Amino acid sequence: MTGENITIFPHAALRDLVTVTGVDKKSYYKFFNQIDRKQIDFLLVDSKTLKPMLVIELDDQSHQRKDRIKRDEFVEKVLESAGIPIVRIPVKQSYDAKEIGELFRKALHNNQSEINNPEKRN
Repeated sequence: MTGENITIFPHAALRDLVTVTGVDKKSYYKFFNQIDRKQIDFLLVDSKTLKPMLVIELDDQSHQRKDRIKRDEFVEKVLESAGIPIVRIPVKQSYDAKEIGELFRKALHNNQSEINNPEKRN
């Protein structure tokens, strides 16, 4: 991963990453409304193709509330169904760049393994 190969979009809308398919019109709007109002903190994409590579969520104290836990679980399921890995990082004063980089590499590697071996999913 290098800065030249990755573009970072802050505060991206979940609706811009996934689409609702395979449902009737009434269900479409129900499901679309669920993703329409959700935002993610950062989206990393391949700079050449703009294909989503990784979602980064910064978790502050609010992510311990019941409503946020439910929201986070929903977002994770949606991203998993789209094959987009997510890394959750607790908010703190400072970060170890090597540690964070390793989290990103691990998430991308695990996602690539799942793509190459879909029978290992779930």
